[in-house]
Amino acid sequence: MEGKLGRATHYLHKEVLARTAGAMMAGVSSGGGVHSSYEVSLPRPTPVVRTMEAMGIQSSQRIVAELYNVDEIRLDFDGTLGLDTSQKLLSWDAVKSRNRFEQCLTAQDQEDWRYNEHKEITSMLRERYNCLENPMDFFIDSDGKLRSSDFPTEPLETVLRRGVAYQETHGSQEITRERSEVQGILSIQQDFNRPDAEDGETRCIISGPGLVEDSPYTKPFFDKYTLRIDPDTGERRVEAKRFATIMDYEDNKQLALAIDPHYFDGTEGPIDAIFLRKPLNLDGFADADDLLEKMLLLDPEAMRGSAFKLIDSICDPIENELIQEVIHWNPVLIARTLNSLLHLGDEIKEAIDRGDSERLRQLYEWSQQLTQEELHREIASRGSQPVATLAVGCGESGGLFGNSVGMFGFDAENDPNLCKQCVGVGPHFHCPGALLVEKTDKEGKKFNELEPCKEAIRVGKGIKYCLKCKQGKTC
Repeated sequence: MEGKLGRATHYLHKEVLARTAGAMMAGVSSGGGVHSSYEVSLPRPTPVVRTMEAMGIQSSQRIVAELYNVDEIRLDFDGTLGLDTSQKLLSWDAVKSRNRFEQCLTAQDQEDWRYNEHKEITSMLRERYNCLENPMDFFIDSDGKLRSSDFPTEPLETVLRRGVAYQETHGSQEITRERSEVQGILSIQQDFNRPDAEDGETRCIISGPGLVEDSPYTKPFFDKYTLRIDPDTGERRVEAKRFATIMDYEDNKQLALAIDPHYFDGTEGPIDAIFLRKPLNLDGFADADDLLEKMLLLDPEAMRGSAFKLIDSICDPIENELIQEVIHWNPVLIARTLNSLLHLGDEIKEAIDRGDSERLRQLYEWSQQLTQEELHREIASRGSQPVATLAVGCGESGGLFGNSVGMFGFDAENDPNLCKQCVGVGPHFHCPGALLVEKTDKEGKKFNELEPCKEAIRVGKGIKYCLKCKQGKTC
């Protein structure tokens, strides 16, 4: 058991999930129960427990159980696909999605999971296509605690603190920044719980790129939180929205000082941490929206909402199929379906960029009339196509394998990319890699030229690299 927990520690290294409220816990749990057998049998790794308890976090044993569960799921996932996702910060991670599903104890839990998972996949697409605005939704419970609608079973502060505890015990180089994110949320929670707080009060947090080398925090954002109080019930909700900006730290300093000339009085530490832990207060301004419109430098290349709605609408059948594959838990089909989703999304994005309204109309009508059989054929076809890997706000967005070589060893006998011409070889692909071949021209001079490899690769044999050209999943 100790060995498995050690592997769990290894797998969660670098999984810093920040940017959207609650996301730091996405790799471990969105709530729900843990099987009682875990509660009894799992030891408590002292460093993790010590860190969590020092931060006032309860249910340590349950967290350790989920850590173990994530490890087991990832071993199965990576082992089946011949990958190593343990050191990757993924914008959407099937392993974490599956872990969340396994915490569901009732049919209603599963229905809630399905709804929230659809939002997670949509958020992943929003990040991939650099949407200008990304909405978030929070509410304040009867104890005055902020809760995310995506992770409603426990207070947001617990979710974030637990995430920081994991990072601190797994070698994060940005603990000051990550702790500051918790402080910023606690500040907003405290302000919005004041008895005299009024509907429409606004706080903003500046989230800049990380300052350490190879930081997973790669883009600048501006988060706006607005308190909404129901006049009849007194219920308090928080409308939140993230804006993609092009503001560097000097721009953000000027913005902060324009709103509050004393903003930096008494502050110390790295600038990214200061901005995260100290929300801007816009209550003194008659029109906060007008102020921000004048001062924010929004990303001019960011996608507007109507364009993303078209992507989301066309991709919806594949999004739902991806959720189903997580439930059925077939890593190969999950990988293919994710590839298909991103490949289709990229095609729609390209059509939007070039103003191809006819192609967009065709894709939309096709998606609305898609049968289950046609959907499966589409996934089989698109699932083996190369997909670009992009660095997004809080991780990496890309396919899990990019072409037929990426499926070496998989049982893919019904895949349309299987060779139908060769006789006596058995189910196989032809390697899409390239070989450097020496040739001689008419004058007798030798030169090198790349030629397609086309080596026959049998499926179901556990082959990960072409023995001829030595290329693998990336070729």
